[in-house]
Amino acid sequence: MMVGNFIADFVRKSQITNYPAGVQKGIALHHKIDTFTDTHAIVQESKLLLRPQFGKYAAVIVDVFYDHFLSRQWQIFSKQDRQEFCNEVYNNLNNNNLWLPEPIKSHLPDMVHHNWLWYYHEFEGVRRALQSLSYRSAHRKDLPEAIENLKQNYTQFEEHFLAFFPELFAMAKQDF
Repeated sequence: MMVGNFIADFVRKSQITNYPAGVQKGIALHHKIDTFTDTHAIVQESKLLLRPQFGKYAAVIVDVFYDHFLSRQWQIFSKQDRQEFCNEVYNNLNNNNLWLPEPIKSHLPDMVHHNWLWYYHEFEGVRRALQSLSYRSAHRKDLPEAIENLKQNYTQFEEHFLAFFPELFAMAKQDF
């Protein structure tokens, strides 16, 4: 399920049945989370802070910012040690390499080596994530500049995240 959740953005709907049931369940959870997040009023407020400069890319930037806050506030939402969780994700991805789409498969060694998931709690980790998104975008090479918006509006983004995430967590637990 963790693998499916991780790869969902790289899997077309027509490809879902090519995966084992657990991976399919993770993909479905990821899509449900995306829908919930994209339509949530609090997330819309966060996007408004970014939309003037980043337009439609505000949504993906907010996702990265919220990953940062999840990393910073980990102990509120999980009893598991954060590094232990990162290692579990890396091990799951490595052990299920067969199911990884090429973009993830090719970046996985670097991701593990540099412990990308761990470093989301630092501004540099957020900047690196935004840089990676920028590389995949043909039109927006300025996404790393969003780090300045995070710094300038840090308290507001954090408040949004702390209000939103418990609702997301509760929704995700309902069906899964």
